[in-house]
Amino acid sequence: PFELGQKVSGGLLPHARQLLERLPLDELDLVIVENVGNCVCPTNFDLGEDARLSVLSAAEGDDKPAKYAHLFQTADAVVISKMDLAEATRFNPDRAEKDIRVVTTHAPIFRTSVTGASSFEGLEMWLRGRIDAARRPHDDQRGVRRDSDPLLA
Repeated sequence: PFELGQKVSGGLLPHARQLLERLPLDELDLVIVENVGNCVCPTNFDLGEDARLSVLSAAEGDDKPAKYAHLFQTADAVVISKMDLAEATRFNPDRAEKDIRVVTTHAPIFRTSVTGASSFEGLEMWLRGRIDAARRPHDDQRGVRRDSDPLLA
């Protein structure tokens, strides 16, 4: 049986799809699938997600967006986390954002810090907006209304 917080190892894709198929998706507002690791982890798996959020920790270094461009190119939004550590790690958020903008101009970038609760407000609003949009019937990229196709609803 599926359990919340269940860990998957040994080949993510087949296991993740099986777990997602067993979730009561009609009863959930948000499902987060975390690719645990670092920027080297594969980012080209399509799990049928509505949105992809890429997270860069200040502790990882401001050079990562240039080194691992695909992680940020495929993102619908980017979080630069642990900004409270930026000075101690010599992380330059402006450099990181500049390199992110080279590969994506549409993804909002949120800087978060454990010491600043208000730093999460923009991210929370973005997530709530995505949830609200997913609840509304709308045309997908193929022009099919989500509420008219049982596979998309």
